[in-house]
Amino acid sequence: MKTKLLTFVIALITAVSAWAYDFKSGDLCYNITGATNRTVEVTRESYGNNYSSLPGAVTIPETVTYNGSEYSVKGIGDGAFYSCSALTQISIPNSVTIIDDFAFAECSALTQVTIPNSVTDIGDGAFDCPSLTEINVESSNTAYSSENGVLFNKDKTTLIQYPIGKKETSYTIPNSVTSMGQVFSDCKALTEINVETGNTAYSSENGVLFNKDKSLLIQYPIGKKETSYTIPNSVTGIIGHAFRGCSTLAQVIISSSMTIISDQAFSGCSSLTQITIPNSVTRIGYNAFSDCKSLTQVTIPNSVTYIESGAFQNCSALTQVTIGNSVTYIGNYAFSKCSALTQISIPNSVTGIGDGAFQGCSALTQMTVLATEPPSLDYYTFFGVSRNIPVYVPDESLDTYKVTEIWNEFNLWGISTGIMAQSLPESITVSNGILQNPQALQIGIYNLQGSIIYSGNATTLAIQKGIYLVRCGEACVKVMF
Repeated sequence: MKTKLLTFVIALITAVSAWAYDFKSGDLCYNITGATNRTVEVTRESYGNNYSSLPGAVTIPETVTYNGSEYSVKGIGDGAFYSCSALTQISIPNSVTIIDDFAFAECSALTQVTIPNSVTDIGDGAFDCPSLTEINVESSNTAYSSENGVLFNKDKTTLIQYPIGKKETSYTIPNSVTSMGQVFSDCKALTEINVETGNTAYSSENGVLFNKDKSLLIQYPIGKKETSYTIPNSVTGIIGHAFRGCSTLAQVIISSSMTIISDQAFSGCSSLTQITIPNSVTRIGYNAFSDCKSLTQVTIPNSVTYIESGAFQNCSALTQVTIGNSVTYIGNYAFSKCSALTQISIPNSVTGIGDGAFQGCSALTQMTVLATEPPSLDYYTFFGVSRNIPVYVPDESLDTYKVTEIWNEFNLWGISTGIMAQSLPESITVSNGILQNPQALQIGIYNLQGSIIYSGNATTLAIQKGIYLVRCGEACVKVMF
């Protein structure tokens, strides 16, 4: 729902200069929807400070007069009262049949609303109000019903809206419900969501909501206080927004059966410090981990082919990223504002990097790009990244990078794969990021700033992707892992 709301807000911003209404009567603005049958809908007054001078309690009239003619008020239009912070109470007349998308969204002081008998159509997010505690429906309404302040369709097979501001910590979904949207995603008081045992579509376990066979995790309640959660092995997909805003979770363990992490699934999990994405995952959705401000490292497995837009945007503590060698595209703003990220290695499978993908990654000190053909970029892909940092590219492609726009702005260096000199003992080899040292010779590994990152005689050693100096005895050579 929040994704749709964001789209709506962007549309409003785009249209603000052309915002208009047909006429104003009393405190409210109207658009004519039927000139012949003389019908109107309530519409916005403006984009900024919408209806800022309204009294707290507003009564919408059944009819209004304009140019000597009487019009029937049939609708409340798209975002009509959007972000109207003064509104505390609304009375909707029995003439209204349509309450459109986001009609009362973000009305921060509105706590209760009653839907009259006449309403037959309620749009997406119409009552996404942070303080709303109950939505009631008049009993004779033929399209909708309510129970304990929760909005349903008439026969209670669809749960339409659980008020965001309800104070109860627990809610039980009735047996009758067979469908619902992201109705619990902003309900901060909820610590458990239960399901009546006879429900054929949904189930719950320890207060977490699933589909019936527990193959989809639908909602982890925002109010749960646990710091760690293990997703059951039966789960193959995480629905969008499922963990969004769960600020106490520090660790989530994902099973190897998982295939899909949907849009904004973990967005805003501000305490999340570690997450292991298994090789079974094929899709990481839009903004899936955005604003996870405590996340320090992430490995994107080889099973993922596309990093979607904003996937790790604004993960300001992220210092280490490993990108799997099946990824072909890094989406717009995927790592934007990851301000602690110091180095990145882009595998040879990547053919394109989207707009703003690494925008604001101001701490980057080096990049390694293994693609022999320079990946396509947009102007803002590396906006805010110093052009003086070394960027290591395949030796055979160095000249191509030097004549490719944007890439040619960087300090480019050619590298070969594996060990780049023959002065180390022949027994020491590097392949696929693994150093083999079968004779257990003493070695030291340094980053390009000269800091030692390993010293010892391990026979097998895995190092984060990048360029390093390896010393063995008197020999010291540059190696790419």
